[in-house]
Amino acid sequence: MKYIITVFLLVFSMPAFAGKSYDHFEKTNTLRCGFQYWDGGVAKNEETGEMEGFIVDLTNELAKTGGFEVEWVGPIDWGQVKAELASGKIDAMCAGMWQAGQKARYMIFSEPFAYQGAEAFVRPDETRFTKDFQNINDPSITIVVVDGDNDQFIANAQFPKAKQFSMPLGASDTDKLQAVTHKKADIAFTAPSLGYQYMLANPDTIKRLSPENYLRVFGNTYVVNSEEFQLMHYLETLLAELENAGYVDQLIDTYSKDYPLIFIKKQKPYVGAE
Repeated sequence: MKYIITVFLLVFSMPAFAGKSYDHFEKTNTLRCGFQYWDGGVAKNEETGEMEGFIVDLTNELAKTGGFEVEWVGPIDWGQVKAELASGKIDAMCAGMWQAGQKARYMIFSEPFAYQGAEAFVRPDETRFTKDFQNINDPSITIVVVDGDNDQFIANAQFPKAKQFSMPLGASDTDKLQAVTHKKADIAFTAPSLGYQYMLANPDTIKRLSPENYLRVFGNTYVVNSEEFQLMHYLETLLAELENAGYVDQLIDTYSKDYPLIFIKKQKPYVGAE
């Protein structure tokens, strides 16, 4: 009798590895992908209404490899990702979201398929800062940050003495760079590809403080709700298959022609035979 009770308790106390999003995915064979627009990554063709961009192409290739359909849901504000995943409105955030330890408490990040560095951007006439960033950490300096997002994590950890000009969660990289342009802040942190696109559209308004000298490097990922272990396992297995086939590197090369600096490629986890 004790044996039966013990087995019963073990079976019914084990965590559920398949969440409601995976159940929906299995029933419909459709992945509901949340998205947010960003240059080169996710966009909608104004003429055709079709989704396009690096993340869209990668996700469509995942679907082709796995034999399922994709439903694009959004745009989803970055600040609403947690709520939309938890509510079941989306099964995954498919936008190349940066990994962040503080957010991993309530969502699961995939292994990165690529990386982006956070660079510092300032006004063209700015001369106060050295390329090692040390004198940013000063009460006379104002950093524009988005509340609860990665640039605020950087500012808090590396430049705690500097002031912060806070923007609400969901503010765009363009919003941050405009804050520097309009002298609401002295410095902004963002990916070089996004800064590059801003500088193309707004010449002579900002500059890269120290090109390719990254404050931090973040992995670009797919994200699911905290209970969706089986769904994440499935997506990561498909991603690994595409990475090992060379598809992801080829796609980065393709998009780098029109969107320079868009990603840092992953290093292969193996060494070929000599």
